[in-house]
Amino acid sequence: MKSQACMVCHYNSSPLDLVNLQRLSNFLSTKVDVSQVYRPNRYNWHSNNKCQYGMNCSKTHSYDNSFRRITTELDELLTGYIEQTDCSDYHEILRYLQGYQATVYREFEIDVRKHKAKE
Repeated sequence: MKSQACMVCHYNSSPLDLVNLQRLSNFLSTKVDVSQVYRPNRYNWHSNNKCQYGMNCSKTHSYDNSFRRITTELDELLTGYIEQTDCSDYHEILRYLQGYQATVYREFEIDVRKHKAKE
């Protein structure tokens, strides 16, 4: 049974953070061969996906599934980027993460610096 709150739902099923992550995925997929990544890093992706009424529905579940799919793909792409490129344009990747994924921004930046120090 639907609650009264769902009758006036204003939930944005395609928020900017999800769109931004998809753009990052598209950007990285042109530079990285995912089949060469064997042990992807697991970054700490956080999502603040909540309905203003604190309820779950098909829209919030759809968002959660999309977010998990994209972030799993990005774990492989970010790892592949560090392993397969010279990381010369990693600041572009940081721009995609800036403001949306501060924890991943920091983790990725540290991983790039470690990789550059090894070279």
